[in-house]
Amino acid sequence: MLSIKTGKEINNAVTDLKKQGLRIKSNVFDVIDMSKTYDAVITAESVVYLGKDYGVNRLKFYTSSSEDIVKILINISIPITADIISKNADEFSLEMKESGFTRLAKMRRLVNRDITEVVNKMIPPKFIRGGVALSSDTKAINNLLWTSFDTRISHLLSDDELAAAIEKGEVFTVKEHNEVVTVLHRLTDNNRFYINQVINLSDKECIHSLMYAELRKFYDSGGRYLYAWVQDTNIASNKFHAKYGMTFDGLYDLVYVNQ
Repeated sequence: MLSIKTGKEINNAVTDLKKQGLRIKSNVFDVIDMSKTYDAVITAESVVYLGKDYGVNRLKFYTSSSEDIVKILINISIPITADIISKNADEFSLEMKESGFTRLAKMRRLVNRDITEVVNKMIPPKFIRGGVALSSDTKAINNLLWTSFDTRISHLLSDDELAAAIEKGEVFTVKEHNEVVTVLHRLTDNNRFYINQVINLSDKECIHSLMYAELRKFYDSGGRYLYAWVQDTNIASNKFHAKYGMTFDGLYDLVYVNQ
């Protein structure tokens, strides 16, 4: 049964679990916030907690026993979303099925490790459409994102978080008749260019103009690595990313829900 645990309590429980020397299965790739509290279940064989993500309860777990974690998950009645990141498309699938979960999406990581050829082949547009988003457009942009994507899959931002991303120059838009029709949210870190969100409700030149400007700038500053997560069934998105030399590198994000 879920109970309130601090981040420190959860972290200590994970440390104790690892000390047992058993093989641990986990879907956690980030660091827990010690200052927060979480709904959690801690047993001798598993540590399970829920991260709050704007209406979505994201399952985080460490376990040394498939039987134990199935018992835990079966007894959690609230809606939960679980991300399993693996090179094996069936990783943890049996445990998810036995716990009453179904797979909502299969995301694939698409990568171009060296964009030199792509950048050199890109034809400069006659003029760049749009540019850096304005803070005054935060709500309009987020409304477009939240009505276009399933937040259980896309990990969308709050208005405040999006405003911060706009302030940092990470969001780009094209407007037509004062309405936002194209959005590109990209992050650059450690010489990696991450395409986080793309929406284009106008002609294809809008989004490709933004991509040209940003990739050119990224490349000229020494960047080479380009990647994104794309749902395997999204044909249009897969074609879009393929234009930039991005191919599946073998890593999946398998998204499961229990309701």
